[in-house]
Amino acid sequence: MEESAILLMRIAVHGWRRNFTGHLAEFGVPFSVWYFLRILWDDDGLSQKDLTRRAGMLQPNAVSAIRTMEELGLARVERESGDRRRIRVWLTQKARDLEHKILPRIREDTEQTVFKDFTAEERHTLTRLLGKVCANITGSASSD
Repeated sequence: MEESAILLMRIAVHGWRRNFTGHLAEFGVPFSVWYFLRILWDDDGLSQKDLTRRAGMLQPNAVSAIRTMEELGLARVERESGDRRRIRVWLTQKARDLEHKILPRIREDTEQTVFKDFTAEERHTLTRLLGKVCANITGSASSD
């Protein structure tokens, strides 16, 4: 019997996460903050609301992750002067330095494990199709 696409995606994500979590631990970074770091490396100073939405997390989980980032010295949180309810999250230099240590390691590991037997065309096709899946699920425009 052929496995369902959703089951295969779940198995792939959980296998990747086990391996990936070990790499992050080497740098003292818990998995719970990974997506926030990744988003803020590209777009620092987002509001907590925007950061939470982009990470696809529930608000309570996001609050906990941001608090963890602060405790680890990876982020600082500031209230906007015009609207004290609105919070912005900024990375510290420590988090910026981690970007140059973690990303090359993750990219190398991804190439050697996830895409080990892929041709460039297969990799492009998978990325394009997963982009469509994400767009369908979130209702946003595809990255085609």
